[in-house]
Amino acid sequence: MKNKKIWICKSSTDDEFERVGIKFEKENIFIFFPLGYDIPSDKFPNFQRKAVIDILSTLALTKIKEYDEDYENQIGSITGFPIHAYLWILNDYISNGLYNEKEKVYMQSQRGKINWKRTFSTIPLFSDQGAVYLNPYVDKKRTIDNVITEIHALCINHSIDQIGWLFGNIEKINYDYDDKNRNYYIQILNEELRKSFNDRKKTLLKNMIQIMESEFQDGSTESVSDILTTNYSHAWEKMVDSVFGNDLINNYRPELKWVGLPEKVSNPHMRPDTIIKRKKERELIIIDSKYYKYAVIANGKLPGAEDIDKQITYGDYCSNPYNFDKPLEYDTNKVYNAFIIPYNKKDNRFNLNGNFEYIGYAESKARNKDSSETSHKKIALMLLDTKFLIDCYLQKEKANTGKLVDSIVTSLKKHI
Repeated sequence: MKNKKIWICKSSTDDEFERVGIKFEKENIFIFFPLGYDIPSDKFPNFQRKAVIDILSTLALTKIKEYDEDYENQIGSITGFPIHAYLWILNDYISNGLYNEKEKVYMQSQRGKINWKRTFSTIPLFSDQGAVYLNPYVDKKRTIDNVITEIHALCINHSIDQIGWLFGNIEKINYDYDDKNRNYYIQILNEELRKSFNDRKKTLLKNMIQIMESEFQDGSTESVSDILTTNYSHAWEKMVDSVFGNDLINNYRPELKWVGLPEKVSNPHMRPDTIIKRKKERELIIIDSKYYKYAVIANGKLPGAEDIDKQITYGDYCSNPYNFDKPLEYDTNKVYNAFIIPYNKKDNRFNLNGNFEYIGYAESKARNKDSSETSHKKIALMLLDTKFLIDCYLQKEKANTGKLVDSIVTSLKKHI
């Protein structure tokens, strides 16, 4: 990575595959940001570095649907590349330095340096000469800690080789370790993990295990792979649900089945992306997160007919209390629907600047002829600032769900 000095930030809209992540080409490093992300200016390299680290921290979310066949179409590879472990190890190293076991271990023995404080807490025997401690506590130096420090140094150097350029001038550690002792190192780490009760140490050990078990097994510290995904839509869905959702999705899954046939439907349950429940107002909001370009480029597409009809189906199901095992706990008066798509609040053609904004709604003429509940049959289109969403997700903060819901409900009520 020593020659990798030129890095170029790009929007995924500049790439025909809509990739998100990092691509290495000779001396160039291309960083592809998600749709709608406000990329910091190259005049502020520290802001750019943080932005890249934030994006990398969300890539694992693209694997939230293990059954999804889209994963076979990944460009590059994020499988086997322990990006979260590298990021954690380097951030922790910058804050805390090289691993050093601070907790002393004591044992009862006749040999070694006596720890009188612990020894005095035991019951002695008394003789004419005074108290006699037959089994004094002595300090025991744990040689295993030296091995863990050795592994930690190796993992730090691996992390520096792979993504150290993101952290500026960070130097590798000059430490004696054997890069080919991988299986022995993994065994030591797993044994120590089973015995450890300290949360930080357990996290450190888990991340070191991930690195040791990664694809970098041949001792080549210069081996670098592209870190790319073409399925960032899964990360988008997961982040929206994490930041705004407040009820279990599995409680609202319409079931599909064949009748009179032995075959079963392969995926028998429809599954909404996000559910927001407001108990006081007795309102339920069903969110469909779409990672679409509509608010990012001029000719970007909108959710189609199938998407619209599916949301109305969810609304039909959730509006009927008899679809639920415990109708008394259901207690919902109104059901609303919304699509959420990415946009950049600092640069967009709508002249909007909020973290989330309403711009219109979809409806089905065929469905609107029904005489039943209609509040869910118009689906609001909401714009959500991508950087705002990622910041909330990484900081483990719930966004102001109330304001989002108010915007959806207030806007739709004008048309119901």
